[in-house]
Amino acid sequence: RPPFTADSKSSEIQVATSDAHHVMICLLVAAGAFAPAGRPTLQLRSAAVRPLSLRPQIRCAAAAVPLPEDGEAAASPPPASTDEGASFTTTTFNICKAALGAGVLSLPSGVARMGDVPAALWPASALVIGLGVISAYTFSLTARVCDANDAETLGSAWEKAIGKDSAWVVPSALAALCLGVCAAYGIILGDTFSALAQTAGATGFAATRHASILLSAAALLPLCSLKSLAALAPSSIIGVLGVFVSGGFLWRRWAQRAYAAGGAYALSIAPALRPSFGVSGMRPLFPSSLILISMVAVAYQAHFSAPACYSGLQDKSIEKFNKVTVVSFGIICAVTVAMMAVAFLTFGGASSGLILNNYATADAGAALSRLLMGFAVMGGYPLLFAVARDALSELFPALVAKRATVTRALLAVLTAIGLVVSDVGFIVSFIGAVLGSGCAPTPAAPPSRRARHRPTRPDPTSRAPPQDHLHLP
Repeated sequence: RPPFTADSKSSEIQVATSDAHHVMICLLVAAGAFAPAGRPTLQLRSAAVRPLSLRPQIRCAAAAVPLPEDGEAAASPPPASTDEGASFTTTTFNICKAALGAGVLSLPSGVARMGDVPAALWPASALVIGLGVISAYTFSLTARVCDANDAETLGSAWEKAIGKDSAWVVPSALAALCLGVCAAYGIILGDTFSALAQTAGATGFAATRHASILLSAAALLPLCSLKSLAALAPSSIIGVLGVFVSGGFLWRRWAQRAYAAGGAYALSIAPALRPSFGVSGMRPLFPSSLILISMVAVAYQAHFSAPACYSGLQDKSIEKFNKVTVVSFGIICAVTVAMMAVAFLTFGGASSGLILNNYATADAGAALSRLLMGFAVMGGYPLLFAVARDALSELFPALVAKRATVTRALLAVLTAIGLVVSDVGFIVSFIGAVLGSGCAPTPAAPPSRRARHRPTRPDPTSRAPPQDHLHLP
């Protein structure tokens, strides 16, 4: 603590905090591939490193406590103020907001790969719940790893626990994940807005998915070029609203049997999209379940927000964060299983990669769900795009000076993928197979409790050698 002069009355402390909102749990899991032989080493006396920060720092000033005058009795220290931060309920909502999105709407097609009979829902639901439990554990583990390494981001935790030589893995995997999700978003925009165009009466090329993708790309270019994306943050709230509205709509149409034979919309959709049950029966769980597993890995991908949620939690502690995680993933699992079940029971083996594609363009409820999800994806696309671009700039610093060129090039590649690939379920399962399945759901070694405390200065009279490294079990 710096000394104060006799006439000092106050001082001001500047506190800098950084919020890395899109850092992945998967990166520490892969540590074994880059660490030297033996157990990974946690370095607590390493030199200061620059954490991977993808958002501007926030600075705040803390009021100082005035010192007593000469001769005055020293006042008792003020009571410790409550740590300002997000409440239990707010943090729970933020975690649900990060996980629940358009990825849930692709899961019915994953169940259809396991069979076109209602019995396929039993193993599918068991897989979704089991992977939800594992994802909840690894989500909490992300916070524990950052806490043990005294780090605000997983990028910083990686450098402290593994080393700088392999730190490139963090931005590389982050860029790959975000670009993959952006490619899936492009396909969703094409399917969503083309269906809305048909609802509005458009015909010809204007009603095709290719026209919607090109128009969306034209609208996304200025959004992705913005230097500040703060105005797009509410889009995630619209996304959560869209998921719940879509869930209610899916349940109502299933309860009404509106798309079954003789239903109100049974003849309003193409024959390939009409409900199909009992044609192929139940398929072997292996390898048919692997596609669903890959899709679920993307649907549960909220681990990039774990460091920010933990650091922003009011009166934070690992025990409290564990309770938040259990409640959050309980809600996520319940919503995911419910939406997957009612959608599959409506269309069975005909469930498409984006389940909203199965519903008639004349269906007003489907149009509302498409509109909400479309706006949510339009707002979320630039956020993920910016994270991917910043991660690439972390890998290749020369790209910082060519920001506009990089933006146009990446957007052109993603648009081309959307024009060529029409099945969003394929993209989602591919991302999950390459990144998600080996990242979020894979348990990593928990950090040692000793790692939570920095080692004290060794006693010179002690015979025990000083411990500069603590190991992860």
